[in-house]
Amino acid sequence: MGLTTEFLEKEQITQVETENSEIFELKDCIGEGGQGAVFKTQRKNLLVKLSISRDNSLNKIKSIYRRYNNLRCRRDFPAYLAKPLCEIAPIERNDHIIYGYVMELMEDMVSINSLFRKNNENPLEYINRMGGIRRMYTILRKTAEILDKIHSSGYCYGDLNPNNVFVSSDTNYNEIQLIDCDNLMIASEFEGMIYYPNYGAPEVVKGLSSNNAITDTWSFAVLAFYTLRQVFPFNGLLVTEANSLNLSQMEAKAKFAELPFIDDEQGDNNPPSTAYPIDTMETSELKELFKQTFEKKQSPRERPALFEWIEALQHGENSFVICASCGAHYLRHKANKQCPFCDNTSLKACVVIQAYVQHGNYVELCGKQTIITQNNSAIIEIPFKEYQMLKVEMSFNNTDHKIIVKQLTSEEIPTKWVIERITAKAKTAILPPEMPIRFSAQDGIDNYLIFPSYTFKIDNNEEELHEATGIIRFKYRGTNG
Repeated sequence: MGLTTEFLEKEQITQVETENSEIFELKDCIGEGGQGAVFKTQRKNLLVKLSISRDNSLNKIKSIYRRYNNLRCRRDFPAYLAKPLCEIAPIERNDHIIYGYVMELMEDMVSINSLFRKNNENPLEYINRMGGIRRMYTILRKTAEILDKIHSSGYCYGDLNPNNVFVSSDTNYNEIQLIDCDNLMIASEFEGMIYYPNYGAPEVVKGLSSNNAITDTWSFAVLAFYTLRQVFPFNGLLVTEANSLNLSQMEAKAKFAELPFIDDEQGDNNPPSTAYPIDTMETSELKELFKQTFEKKQSPRERPALFEWIEALQHGENSFVICASCGAHYLRHKANKQCPFCDNTSLKACVVIQAYVQHGNYVELCGKQTIITQNNSAIIEIPFKEYQMLKVEMSFNNTDHKIIVKQLTSEEIPTKWVIERITAKAKTAILPPEMPIRFSAQDGIDNYLIFPSYTFKIDNNEEELHEATGIIRFKYRGTNG
């Protein structure tokens, strides 16, 4: 029990009232840190965040509530942020003021923290509960994209931790939502230091820097590392095997990032004790980003930027193969081609598909990545005109390594087919209505189907037109991986 829940229990506060006189009953506490606690309420998808001010200043609360209102009015924030809906009427008790706000949670969401490995649990149970390793990459990539959009608005999140990241409870879906957004502030105006234990950047924990986009990225790197490996970056044998006299000292050093990174290849004096296998969980690209982050921990500007994490996770999603025996997605290595879950070496041939829109240097994914196997097909939707989506049916024949594409409109559509990289020489491919066209595909090589560009307006500005292009990227992964 934390300070906020302890105070509420002591004062027997079981419900709160908004400034609009709406009553909310405080149910289960689903997360608590130094900035307050988040509670479920009698309303299924509405949560209440409560904090306690100890300086008994209503003027301070009014200033905080003005900031909440500003956050509520921002239209450039990503949609998957649980912004304050309305404020709680402040409650004064024993020289303390309880204040907070109501936020909306999407349907059927759970915190990543609630999915993390339980004590002595078989690693496979955790991986299955998360929906597989490849889904972990998708969850982390989408979290980084939300964070990146916050940063592009000039704000920083401030308190990224697994209690604040919610994901679809059904592993067939990959929706992400960040809650507890009251700490969002313009990065240049951020005062003080906010962090969750083990997730704070060293310069924030040591009081040398306020929160900013760089410290947010550190917190994300820790979240990614813990999600994949189920251990913190500095909690190696120096911590887990410390005697009772040295334990608190070692834990403090790990908190301040003053111990060696557990995967540090230069020195093997703090190796991991319980971490999940690195080759099973991490691509070579991710290994390098973790190394650059946690070995250069005291040099903030030498750490990888958030866009590098997004790119590495996108590449990672495309790197998984499917075991023909157990059906698991896994990373295949040249040195060891066995499935880590059943030791089988045979693969199920598949095609990995991702649709996206490119306008200028900006790329926006359209829907989730799709994987199709032999005798299956998928309908891919791609923006075709400003207010029109084009439906494309895709399947493949593993016998002759052909990708079969059929567009489902009544008009003929000219496209460009590019192999290996988007800037390579293109071939013209005409997609007739309702007629399948077959494309040859080499194992492991990216293919791009580029649709005609179209123009669109932003905020109904008739004078400023923007150009966008719909693209479908697909990659055949055969039985050789």
